[in-house]
Amino acid sequence: MKVVFLDIDGVVNCSDTKERSPSKVIGVEQSKIALVKQIVDATGAKLVLSSTWRIGWFYEEAGSHDRDEQDWHYLRDEFFKQGLWFFDYTPLDKSRHRGTEIQAWLDKWEDEIDAYVVIDDSMYDIWEMHEDHLIETSFGYGIQDEHVKQAIELLNKVELE
Repeated sequence: MKVVFLDIDGVVNCSDTKERSPSKVIGVEQSKIALVKQIVDATGAKLVLSSTWRIGWFYEEAGSHDRDEQDWHYLRDEFFKQGLWFFDYTPLDKSRHRGTEIQAWLDKWEDEIDAYVVIDDSMYDIWEMHEDHLIETSFGYGIQDEHVKQAIELLNKVELE
């Protein structure tokens, strides 16, 4: 299985994003989700949500209702418009160290993982553990064509022209 650990803020939105979620925080852009779709289509990778947006998924599973769950529904629906869905999400570690959370997920699925990438705009707590799998975007621009190419190369382990 190929996996994309996907952050949301700074990847499928950016400082210029006009869209808003139900709670009025910055939303997501369909044009950037389309770039994620290019990665999935070219590699067959599964999306694993590693963003704080996953907290709403926890609330939904717990049967509670709050603002985070509304934003999770919004996010899920926006990705579904492009024919994408999230396979899973990373667990919440007590330390909130995202590198550890990603590693915990990888350990759980270790026998099934062929390749993975982490797409995020902030690598401070991921870099050390996953440096050969990182694709760093920026909050100023979000995901770009060069990130798509890099992800496809890493996941398919081939050089693209």
